[in-house]
Amino acid sequence: TINQTGLFMSNEEIFEDVLSVVSDVTGVGRADIQANRNEVSTDARFILVCYLSRIMPCVSIGALLGRTRQGIHSIL
Repeated sequence: TINQTGLFMSNEEIFEDVLSVVSDVTGVGRADIQANRNEVSTDARFILVCYLSRIMPCVSIGALLGRTRQGIHSIL
């Protein structure tokens, strides 16, 4: 993915962009998506992980969310 400066985006930049979009669309705060265990936050996290899993490995998603690869697989 290419950022606004014409350079390739890092996984961290992609994660932050997608997290912002999911937060805006769902109305769930970014911190809640990452850590909260209520149903709405869990649903938003599922959307985040589903999208990210199409463009980066589960190990990378796990590192960005503070979860293991197995934890990311369990979300999917």
